[in-house]
Amino acid sequence: MSHPSSIEGSKTTEALQPVPNAHVYSFISCTINSADTMAIDENVKATLGSRTELDSHANMVVIGNGAVILNHSGWFAQVSPFTPDYKALTEGPIINAALLYKCPYTNDLYIMVFRNALSVPAMDHNLILPFIMREAGVKVYETPKIQVPDPTDKDCSLYFPYHKLRVPLTLWGYFLTSSQDDQQMPSWKSAMCFS
Repeated sequence: MSHPSSIEGSKTTEALQPVPNAHVYSFISCTINSADTMAIDENVKATLGSRTELDSHANMVVIGNGAVILNHSGWFAQVSPFTPDYKALTEGPIINAALLYKCPYTNDLYIMVFRNALSVPAMDHNLILPFIMREAGVKVYETPKIQVPDPTDKDCSLYFPYHKLRVPLTLWGYFLTSSQDDQQMPSWKSAMCFS
């Protein structure tokens, strides 16, 4: 006798329903509603600073207003918007910038240095390319845990082998960073550089 939820020999709608993996089930059962989740996310962001997103559509790292500018290169770039309805950013400065990352597992502080990045102070987030991260030796695991049959800490994360640092990503593909300040500078553990 076949299982009632199998497709063979059964035409019930139950047969066509996908079964979520354990992570999806946990995520669905723990989320009260997405508005509350977004409010929590915004509160965390306000406390810790800006978010840094993976963006495979950009062609260079873009630094928003939540970073420390180390220096200006003297070079400028013109940016093409995704639609002609928006005016292109003219004279966008190319900078070297630093972001502070706090590891949620160890509470160690790390400085991430980005060289030759486009500065867009009007943005409240940063964009980094998985390609650039991989070129710098970072292991990029960008598949969301809800799409992995047996998710582990490795999934939906960035791994820096030299520093033995794992940076978990949110479901939406970002992690929280902030600008460094004088109180935190003496306690940072290591610096990572991306060109």
